[in-house]
Amino acid sequence: SLQRDEIVGFKLPARLEGVLFDMDGTLSDSETLHFEAYKAVFAQMLPDHPSNPVSRSFYDANMGGKTKVGALTTLIPDSTGEQIEDICTALEDEFSRLAKSRL
Repeated sequence: SLQRDEIVGFKLPARLEGVLFDMDGTLSDSETLHFEAYKAVFAQMLPDHPSNPVSRSFYDANMGGKTKVGALTTLIPDSTGEQIEDICTALEDEFSRLAKSRL
């Protein structure tokens, strides 16, 4: 079974005093990191996709503000659930890698 640290991706204190959600990028510009993650993952996993290299305007129109699954199933309609899951995992891993050094 998954441990608490594995679910959230980092170690949390045993007792939390509060939680702060930054859903619109007011505290940090995470949207830029999401864009960079999509750009890297598409280049690596979908090199023949017509959107490569992913531009910021393409990202904003097709990926930004959408769930990963929603964006990917629209952009890659012939993909399997397993392929979408693999790409989502790669996006999460790349975003985490970027966030650790830049947020």
